[in-house]
Amino acid sequence: MKLPTIETGEVNLTPPELGVHTWCLEAAWKCRGAGLTPGAAVAAIRNTEGQLRAGRKFAFQEVERAVTRAYDAKPVVARKSKAKTVAKFQDRVATNAVEMEDLRTMSPWPRPELITAEMAVDLLFPDDGALLCMAKETRKAYTATRDHWLKKEHLHSLLVPNLATSMTGKTQDGHLSKRCNQQFPDRTYAVVEFDDGASLAEQAGRALYLGKILPLTLVCHSGNKSLHCWFLAAGEDEDNVLSFYDVAISLGADRVGRTRCQLMRTPGAWRVFPGGFEETESTLTFSAEGIRQKVHYFNWANAWTSTH
Repeated sequence: MKLPTIETGEVNLTPPELGVHTWCLEAAWKCRGAGLTPGAAVAAIRNTEGQLRAGRKFAFQEVERAVTRAYDAKPVVARKSKAKTVAKFQDRVATNAVEMEDLRTMSPWPRPELITAEMAVDLLFPDDGALLCMAKETRKAYTATRDHWLKKEHLHSLLVPNLATSMTGKTQDGHLSKRCNQQFPDRTYAVVEFDDGASLAEQAGRALYLGKILPLTLVCHSGNKSLHCWFLAAGEDEDNVLSFYDVAISLGADRVGRTRCQLMRTPGAWRVFPGGFEETESTLTFSAEGIRQKVHYFNWANAWTSTH
């Protein structure tokens, strides 16, 4: 979901639907680069609170800590993007749009729309001892063993696409957390979500294009207006994965996937159960049939195994 932009001086700050904590630090760096004082940066970021998703508020000192980190740190030189050469291919990718029905036909796994959340988690993480982080709501995420989530996958619409190494970890501020990057030192999958308003057909075409860089494993619907595209990243050097995201972002992908502990949509799970309500910033919508994060493409050959 694309949220409104808040203009503060010469700084445009747009909070994301998910990944707000990480975004706070990015926003603080943006404010610093624009020459705002630390106090002005705190005010600018806090002014966006009304634009956060329903129920999300800035935690105590969350913004202040992000600004302190950004303003106390030494200036960094931005890593050169390896995605610049991709710009000339954008038109070609746009013309290679693939309708959803055709994408399902292309799926090596027959009738992928029948894959349930339980099946998807088993197929993506075929290890009974795997530590997985799941959530019904972002703020309620926690990490547990695979058997803990068994038969409950459909209830948890959010999932970190990487295997955890511990139940808890420490944030960069030193706080104990049930979901932080320290728990996910390595990538299992790189998940890309396109949030630029492109049609589903165009998003599918981009996913197939990106599959030339990393193996495309799965494509599922977010339950809203975008596709979540899963690519096998196990064993890949982190710099290579970030370069992959550079390419994806140049094609309209959201930046949040770069964060290893980022929650993404659980394939096959229910975003809204039949007869339930979906709450947005200003509306409460009833859904008689429910909204499921349906799988449209799955390639078992590109799924993670313990040998990767």
